Amino acid sequence: MPRLKEKTSSLPLLVETVLGLRKFTSSYKEALQTFEEKGGEEARRYLYQREYDRLLKEGKSKQALAGLLLLEAPVSFGTLAQLFQFPHEHVRDALIECSSVFLTTSENEKSGETLYQLTPPCVPFIKQVSEGLPYFNKLKTTVAHFRKVKSSTSPREAALVVSLERMIRQKQFDQIVLIGKGLSQDDSALINPKVRSLLGQAYSELGQDYREEARKWFKAAEGLGHWDVFMMRRWYNMELLSGYNSREAERICMVVLNDKKLGNRYKSEFLSKLAKCYSFQASSVINADHEKGIGLLRLSLDTYMEALWIGAEAQGFDLTETLSWLEKTAQRFFGAIRDDIEQIFILLEGFTLRKHDIPEAGAMIVLNYLLQAPIPANRKDVRNRLKGMCARTIKKITQTQRVLSDYPGFKMIVYTLEDIRVKAEQFDASTEQSRNRALNF
Repeated sequence: MPRLKEKTSSLPLLVETVLGLRKFTSSYKEALQTFEEKGGEEARRYLYQREYDRLLKEGKSKQALAGLLLLEAPVSFGTLAQLFQFPHEHVRDALIECSSVFLTTSENEKSGETLYQLTPPCVPFIKQVSEGLPYFNKLKTTVAHFRKVKSSTSPREAALVVSLERMIRQKQFDQIVLIGKGLSQDDSALINPKVRSLLGQAYSELGQDYREEARKWFKAAEGLGHWDVFMMRRWYNMELLSGYNSREAERICMVVLNDKKLGNRYKSEFLSKLAKCYSFQASSVINADHEKGIGLLRLSLDTYMEALWIGAEAQGFDLTETLSWLEKTAQRFFGAIRDDIEQIFILLEGFTLRKHDIPEAGAMIVLNYLLQAPIPANRKDVRNRLKGMCARTIKKITQTQRVLSDYPGFKMIVYTLEDIRVKAEQFDASTEQSRNRALNF
């Protein structure tokens, strides 16, 4: 009897098949052997197909069976509901509909919850029919992600994380907040740093009235050593848009950039965000402390250059927006320095501290502003100073980048400065030029 129960999963049609075979065999042992060798697989296939075809088309039973196939482990009612985002009544209906043929149950010794899984004999059939479902590949991806999260947390929390991440992608931020509010304060899910991160992201998207709540969850996640690019991006945007927390936005950028495993795409993105922080800070101080404001704009331009350089290493990464912000900041910088052209050369010399080349597109933006700077023709002292600064910066670059041909960006700067210096000398040598016009290179 135990073997009969095992081989037929106690399914009436299969038990009946074995009893029928007993008429033509010497024992039940031989009948079971014949069932396994000849009639069992065909009988199972017939039974499973018949029962599968009876499943309600508008229900969730087929999707639940496919999910249990992919999970390959016993799971609770709550886990299924969270994982597939079905209403509880739909999950309940699906389990009831499938239970007589396809499911087996057990009990979680710790929680006392009922756990569900496919009966072993039906697995090959469910695999065959599920792979033809239009949503199977998407479901496969969802379960793979669930398993990844589950490896470091409970199945219930893993299902909750997968569910919240799906709602983040679908921008269902209000729904996420409702789920968070529905969890009791002592619920273990609220200790899960990934759940905290996702709650913070949802609150951050709901406007300024929810910023404090978002900060609370972001800091709680970070306090447990968890963050990812998506969390930090939303946290940064929230702090910068608040208009008064650029220091916190700067700190967020530095946390990301200090991660040695960070790819070039994200490194470039957060360098650009850091540059924007410096630009915001410059706006807040430049009227009260002009020198400090200029220094912050210079730092912003230098950081944008680095973002362009790193971003060029990331295949297919669009740097158009970074270039646009670089140009806007350059325009502000050149407007702010007024007649203090030495600030331009301090900027150019600062680029050499990176110990690598600079992007040509970025260098061209800065040089275009330099070439438009008017130099009074009647001020020989200014021209002499200009020539001296050109020579100084050229020397600085050539000492740092000894083989200039290996550094196209710096080569462009050197050639441009050399051209400016030569034209200034030619101007001084010519007595026919008007003393009252501006010298524009």
